[in-house]
This record gives sequence, C-alpha cells and structure tokens, in this order.
Amino acid sequence: MRALVTSLLQGGRLIVSGMLMAAVVHAAFVVLFLAAGVTGLAVFNVISSLLYLLMTLLMRQPRWRRLCEAMAGIEVVLHACVACYWLGWDSGFHYYLLLMLPTLMVSTLMPRRTKWLGCAACVLLYLGLDLLSHRGPPPQVLPGGWLQALRMFNAAATLTMLAGLSAIYYNLVLRAESGLREMASLDPLTGLLNRRSLAELAHDQLARLNDASSPLSALSVLLGDVDHFKAVNDQHGHEVGDLVLRTISQALQSGMRQGDLLGRWGGEEFLVLLPGTELPAARMVAERLRALVQARSLRLPGAATLLPVSISFGLCQAQPGEPLAQAIARADQALYRAKQAGRNRVALADQVIDTQPPSTLPPQDWAEQDAPSAEGDGRA
Repeated sequence: MRALVTSLLQGGRLIVSGMLMAAVVHAAFVVLFLAAGVTGLAVFNVISSLLYLLMTLLMRQPRWRRLCEAMAGIEVVLHACVACYWLGWDSGFHYYLLLMLPTLMVSTLMPRRTKWLGCAACVLLYLGLDLLSHRGPPPQVLPGGWLQALRMFNAAATLTMLAGLSAIYYNLVLRAESGLREMASLDPLTGLLNRRSLAELAHDQLARLNDASSPLSALSVLLGDVDHFKAVNDQHGHEVGDLVLRTISQALQSGMRQGDLLGRWGGEEFLVLLPGTELPAARMVAERLRALVQARSLRLPGAATLLPVSISFGLCQAQPGEPLAQAIARADQALYRAKQAGRNRVALADQVIDTQPPSTLPPQDWAEQDAPSAEGDGRA
C-alpha cells in the first residue's frame, strides 16, 4: 500500500508539473515586460523563472519538498502583489492567486488544517488586493493596448495551467484506481489472480458456456496442488515454501496459452481455467504444465543438492448448467486420486492418466511426513 501511495502522487508530481509551467509562464513575462518597457518586472520574472527551475530539481529529494512548496507559494503571492501594485488590478496578475487553491488542496505534504488556513489566507489576500488596487492609479501605466494584452495573457495562462493541473491530477487518480484494482485482484506472493478474482472469471466463463448464443463450446477446469509442500515448510521453513510457490507460479505462467486463466486458489493450490478446450486438449495442457514444474528445481543456500519440485493435477470438463463449486469438486476428487497414485501426475475426473514418475521425485521420508493430519487432508 505504501508503494501505491508513493506512485499515486509521484512524490509531488502535481506540484512539480505546476512549477515547470510556472517557469515557462515567467519566461514569457520577461519578453512581454521588456517589450512594454517594464524593466524592473522583467528582471523580477527572470529571477522567478530560475527559482522555479531550481525548485523543480529540488523536489526530487524528499527532504526539500516542504521547503519548495513554501517557496513556490511565497513567490506566487509576492509576484501577484507586486505586479498588481505596480501595474494595477486590470493587469490580471491577481488571477494567479486562484491557482493556489487547488494546489494547496491536493498537496500531500501539508496537514488538512494548514491547507484550509492557506486557502483562507489566499481569499483574504485576493480581496485585499482588490480593495488596494482600486484606490488610485498604479505607479506605472502601460502604453497603448499593453494592459489589455497583459490581462488577456494572464487569464489565458491561468486557465491553461488550471486545465493542465486538472489533467495531471485526473491521470494520477486513474493510475491509483488501476493500482488499487490490481492489488485487489492479484495474489501478493505469486502475482497470479487471487481466489476471488478467478472465481468471478470462472462464473463468467460458465455463464458463456450456458449461453446458447455464445461461441464458447467447452470449459475445462484444472486444479493443481504442490507435492510434499507441508514437508518443505517443515524442513526448510516458510520462506523456502514461499520461494517454491513463486517458482511453480512462474513455471505455470510460462505454459499458459492465450485465453487461459491461472490463479492461486489457496495455500499451495492453483486453479487453471481452459476456455474452449475439451478434455483431450486439456489433458495435453495439463501434462505440459506438470512437466514445466517438474523441470524446475531450487538450490538452497548451503545445500549440496537441489530441491526438486512437482505438482499434481485433477482435471475435469465443466458441464452446461453445472455450478462452479461442483466442477471444482470433481477436479478436486481427481486431484486426490492423482496424489494417491503417486503424485506428480494428472488425473481425469473419471480416470487416472498414467505418468511415469520421474527420478527427481522427493525422498520417500517426505511422503511419510505428509501423512494426514488435523491441519490438512493429507494429499500434499
């Protein structure tokens, strides 16, 4: 979750983007003020542009972010006040105070109370500038249509920056929503679909199977269980057990066809849905997956020999109108028979497919340690 929150706002990405846009706008002001003969404000904007570029670089370091946000806020307020005083209210520099409101509210570096106090201060400052600017003519009156052009430029720049900040924030929200959805649908250990997500997809596939207008004509269900997994945990610890699950997950993923669905069903169990696949083709897929897992082995730290891994599968073809629980129960019964027949093999719901047990099967004492207990059904 912490990684997701970090990704959500990208370490102040919204603020950084605003600072970059502010640097560009201030650079444009340099040209405008020089053309209008307002040299003092042109120099002021050169300093502001360089300051925003510096803050953009500093924002990459967490320890500087609060300082940069404070400096940016001070610059906006100071710039608006100086420009409004120097050129008058009609120059439109008060518009930039409006940018402070959304920027303050979306900041992740301030407590809520500070945000609201900052917004209140911006509103009061805006009203105060309005009163002061209408008491008399400004110190410098721009020639010709420069004042109108400057006001239009400030209005356009403010609206453009608001639109840009809104677009960035919207994209960040979409990214966060996608990340949360992914976190809710994936198993954190293996990266596969979790039980809830896979069950939802399975129900959708069964609905398609029962729909006469759907092109889906078959759905095979493959339930796998890691062999001797309890013994691995008992002898080597749960960290090695997690490594075994990740290794087997990678092996299974490498054997998935386009359209196949794979997930961690629970504990050391994996469920594979094979849409559009009847039993003969599903049997070939299951044998390929079993062989891919058998080909993997783990070298543990300090161990002289490799730790072999294998998996047993139960396979059935879902029948039209059959509930998901019943289809999985039939696959589970076949899986139990595969375990009883020697493990590291595939069993159909109505028969066992003989598979020559490989020489890399775990030692016999593992099987003895996997006797049924109160903690499991004894088929590991």
